[in-house]
This record gives sequence, structure tokens and C-alpha cells, in this order.
Amino acid sequence: MLRMYKVVMKEKNCYWCLQPVGKHRSKFCTPRCNDQYKVYEKRKGPIWMWHLYSKYKIWKIFYQYIPKIKKLFVKKIIKFFIKFKKKLKKLNDNLKYFNYRFHKTKICGHWRLYRHDTRYEYKNTKNFCSNKCKQIHNQKIAEAKKQRNLAAWGTEHRPDEETRKIIKNKKHAEWDKQKKIDDPAHKLIRRMRLRTKKVLGVNYRRETRKTDVYTRLCIKDGQELKRHLEFLWKPGMSWDNYGKQDGWVIDHIVPLKYYKNNFDLANDIEIQKKAFGIQNLQPLWWLENAKKSAKLNYEFE
Repeated sequence: MLRMYKVVMKEKNCYWCLQPVGKHRSKFCTPRCNDQYKVYEKRKGPIWMWHLYSKYKIWKIFYQYIPKIKKLFVKKIIKFFIKFKKKLKKLNDNLKYFNYRFHKTKICGHWRLYRHDTRYEYKNTKNFCSNKCKQIHNQKIAEAKKQRNLAAWGTEHRPDEETRKIIKNKKHAEWDKQKKIDDPAHKLIRRMRLRTKKVLGVNYRRETRKTDVYTRLCIKDGQELKRHLEFLWKPGMSWDNYGKQDGWVIDHIVPLKYYKNNFDLANDIEIQKKAFGIQNLQPLWWLENAKKSAKLNYEFE
């Protein structure tokens, strides 16, 4: 009994374009694929790489685009710079011949071209290159002045001298009031300075007596006086109740009236140091200070 074998033929793909060519056809789907395969078969590398090379026209990059770019950069750009250099040299020669020069302005900082003349060299240097720059600069100055006046006086224009004096005094009073709250040392120095002027009277003048209050108090600054008084505080004393009737005040151990009556207090700096000096100061309750007054020998109860 004869056995019948059925032969199944598999479909083949084209060797070049990889498309199916049927069961009984050749290796290539078209003669063109056959020609392409013969061209790239002898080259190095797999055939699929050359298939992509031909399909996506990669060869144009190497044979069309790169030569054009090379021609642009190597020839045209170099020629452009050579021509530009020649024109620049020609321009420079013309400027020298007609004695033209470049100058940087003083204020706006721009460069301008001018004709140089040695007879009037000082006139060549200008502040602005044009009227536009000058107007911009003037506008900036006017705006800065307006902002400065607003910050200082509260108005766009500067007020007269009398108004400025009133505003200054008001600002200084507010600053001094806040400073006394924040810094007890400043408050102490202000009180001692006023007390010194009041005791010395009309004989004391700032123009003739240049000695400051720190020299009279024998201290370096207000902090030293503050530490001295804090060291001598009695229970219940603090900076919150300083200068009040239910608080404490600064007392002179030897009354100032004693130095004023027996010595030349207004003119003798050494006597002033003894009278106003830190060694003659102590914290004392307000009521006790009122009872003591200007007594030289006072016994505390």
C-alpha cells in the first residue's frame, strides 16, 4: 500500500526587503531587490544594516549634507571674516585720516564718535551721549529726591526751614522717648546731663566748657553707671519704678549744694568730678530722698 506524503512548502521572504515572495518563487521579490542585494553583498557588515542604510537614505547625510556644511563653515564663514577684517581696517584708516575717535561718556557710560582736536581736547569729554540719556538721568534724580523728601519730611517737596525744624524736633522727641524705654543707660545719662546743666546754671556754656558728662561722672559710658546703680539696689528697686514717687531716684551722697556754696563748682573740673562722680551717687527711695533734701548729715530711719 502506497503511502502518500504531503509536502508542505513554507513561504519564503525576500533576502533584501524581507517581504514574502510566495512558495515557488526565487529568493527576491523583484529584480530591483536582486540588484540591490548584489551591490551591498560584498560590503562589510550585515545585510540588514545596509538595507536600513538604503531604505532611510542615510547616504544623503554623508554625500549631500556634510559636504554642504563643510563648505559653509570652511569656505563661506572664513571668507566673511576676512572681508569683515578688511572693512574694519579700512574704517580704522578713515577714522585716523579724518581724526575721529571713540569716547566713553562720564555719566551714562555709552560710547560716542567725535572728531578729535588737540586745541579743544577738554571739550571732547561729555557727560551724556544724547539728550535722551540726559533726560533719563534727570528723571532718576528727580524721583530719588522725591522719595528722599517723602522719607524725611512726608512731602514730595522740601519744606521751608521752620517746618523742617518742627519735624526734626518731633522726630527726635519720639526717638528719645522710645530710647529711654528700651535703654535705661540712655535715660540715666539724659537725666544726669540735665541735672548737671541745671546745677551749673548760667556759668555753664557748651561753647566754653567742652568737658562732657562722662568725664564729670568719671565713667566710660552709660552702661557703667547702670551697673553701679544695679549693684547698690535695695529690695524692690527696678528700672520699672525708677523716677516715680513710689519708686527710687538717684541721690548724691554729699549734696551738690555743699560743693556749690564752698567751691568754684562752675569752673573747677576736679570739684565737678567729686560732686557729680560715680562715687557720690547712690539709689535712694523717692520719699527718703525728699526727706534728706540738701542735708549734709542725715540719718536714715
